[in-house]
Amino acid sequence: MLHNPTPKNRHDEETSQKQLVSIIIPTKNSESYLNECLTFIKQQTHPNIETIIVDSYSKDNTQTMAQTNNTIFIQQKGTAAKARNTGIKQSKGKYIFLLDADHLILPNTVKICIETIQKNNIEALILPEKSITTSSWGKIIAFEHNLIAEEPSLAMPRFFKAEVLTQLGEDENLVFGEDWDLYQRFKKQHFKAAVSTEHILHKETNSLSKILIKNIFYGRAFKKLVKKQGATIYRRYTFLPVPTKKFIKHTINHPSVGAGFIFLRFFRILFFLIGVTTSFVRKDNGE
Repeated sequence: MLHNPTPKNRHDEETSQKQLVSIIIPTKNSESYLNECLTFIKQQTHPNIETIIVDSYSKDNTQTMAQTNNTIFIQQKGTAAKARNTGIKQSKGKYIFLLDADHLILPNTVKICIETIQKNNIEALILPEKSITTSSWGKIIAFEHNLIAEEPSLAMPRFFKAEVLTQLGEDENLVFGEDWDLYQRFKKQHFKAAVSTEHILHKETNSLSKILIKNIFYGRAFKKLVKKQGATIYRRYTFLPVPTKKFIKHTINHPSVGAGFIFLRFFRILFFLIGVTTSFVRKDNGE
């Protein structure tokens, strides 16, 4: 159980406020989300934050949005893991918060994360996601995220002590599952993480085609992740990653969304397997 994160005295609170937090965001053509993400960061009650954006040469207005919001802006091609590692190397904070452009954080999130880590003598915090969406497909994806959010073993930390994240880094050869891989290595080093009372708000995509195409991309890269992490990865990426009883309970409460989840999950796995298959075909063809 997490201890009360409220500072014991004024000195503790003043010390906490002075500690720099580095927020790192990888971007690529992220203009649809980035401005709102940065607006929420600027509303944080913790006064000492640097925001580092590592951009993969976006062709939209991502760079303009980043620079007009007083961020540290870096351009670099490569995976999201490579972007985060670059941000980690550039960061100066005592703590590092890994966000995506479609994430929003409420005003007290950074402040509470710092206090919670200090009070509980841990190295990282898991912040469950709450989905924001108005579309039918978005609600189905939100259903999936809410299931996973209730299963702590499937969630990954995002708020770290900088010294730990600098030591571990993300595997730049992985194009997906890099957060899972990071957490497995984190645990092997006997570092400790806990689930925060704070949440990350996740703005879901409205495009089914983007979801399915992304799964082909992930399928092509799956071999590298399996080769590195072995059977542990299957728990996270099976058809139903949470206990059946929990799924049935949620489906009874939201039958139409639950049915949509089964439909979407089936096609996501189908497109994922297409990606896996094409990766073997490319290897056989010497590509």
